[in-house]
Amino acid sequence: MPDHLRYTPLPSSFYKKNRKKLIEKLLPDSVALIVANELIISKGDQFYPFVQDSNFFYLTGLEIEKAILALCPHHPSSEYREVLFIPSSNEKSARWKGKPITNEEIYNFSAIEKIIPLEHFKTYFKEMINHTRHIYMDLNSFIEEDQSYSPTLRLLKYVQSNCPFHKLESLKPYLTEMRLIKSEEEIEQIKRAIEITEEAFLDLVPFIKPGLYEYEIEAQVLASFLRLGADGYAFHPIVASGNNANILHYCYNRSKLKENELLLIDIGASYGNYCADITRTLPISGHFTERQLECYEVVLKTLEFASSLFKPGNTIEQVNKEVLRFLEKPLLDLKLISTDNLKNDREKVVQEFFMHGVSHFVGLEVHDVGNKHIPFQPGMILTCEPGLYIDSENMGIRLENMFLITYHSPIVLTSRLPLNPNEIEKLMS
Repeated sequence: MPDHLRYTPLPSSFYKKNRKKLIEKLLPDSVALIVANELIISKGDQFYPFVQDSNFFYLTGLEIEKAILALCPHHPSSEYREVLFIPSSNEKSARWKGKPITNEEIYNFSAIEKIIPLEHFKTYFKEMINHTRHIYMDLNSFIEEDQSYSPTLRLLKYVQSNCPFHKLESLKPYLTEMRLIKSEEEIEQIKRAIEITEEAFLDLVPFIKPGLYEYEIEAQVLASFLRLGADGYAFHPIVASGNNANILHYCYNRSKLKENELLLIDIGASYGNYCADITRTLPISGHFTERQLECYEVVLKTLEFASSLFKPGNTIEQVNKEVLRFLEKPLLDLKLISTDNLKNDREKVVQEFFMHGVSHFVGLEVHDVGNKHIPFQPGMILTCEPGLYIDSENMGIRLENMFLITYHSPIVLTSRLPLNPNEIEKLMS
């Protein structure tokens, strides 16, 4: 493992294979530009921790900022067909930031042979466009105003002003299609992120008791993640006690844990930039009250029902609709809704207590590429996370597993953490 990484990187052949697949999707007379992320100022001369652009990482395996990958596969000279442009280093930057990655190390990570200082990009690009008519960039179909900070958009402005007769194309659909189906190498990285997350959960459970603050729980999670070799968080942890659990993306984590309330913990480690996402809901005092158990059992049965729907051909949208229909009877039994309510808009009535989608894709991002209308295929990894949110009872419950779609039944990737309430109470004791 390289000194500057906490994780074991995937082989360079993986990234070379990804670039080859992408090139096969492009028009013959084209050049593709994929831009790395940049450091973002936090305070003074300090930066937020660097997080690489997912598509750049998917094609290179590199954590370098401000780099540009240019693919011009049909250029008559091999010198211009695959070029990585990287920022130059000097003695001053090396003193402050450490020794830069060498060209040899870049090749070992990415299998990219042509590595050129970034200041030569314009010269090389001018030669590339002389042999192309299409310029592909990693762009969304619709660009929001608040995306103006994006290094890709800055490069887009340069391209538009200097190449007015070239046709711009988006790489986004091709890269989305590729990333939806996880390779064996990617699945192993995600499994490691899950293992770290599950271990952190198990470390955490004995620590939970009334009187602690949510941020103390978060601190335990981060300590476990780092000790176990994670890059850090896949997303900011949700540690929500009592009524805080009814805030779906609660992240303040500053309230005190109270007796006889529930604690919703939604966490995920990042390993090699691949994400985990697991949620469990626990009784702070170690035992569920009768009402909490009633509601918990509803969410657990919904998870069990929804799990059977994760099979090839189904979609997130179909799962959402099936789950909302399934929840009607349990909500009637819990006396949260009435038959009169259901005579109106049935889905809307249920959504008062379960207002978010059941699933999302997971990969290099915790809410990974893909949408709710894409049919499931073997190799896709998704979450299943039904919930029940009752403001009037200061109670929010969510349970979340991760699944690998196969040709048959889905594989539960997060099976180590108990869901059965008796097992949870036993674990907490």
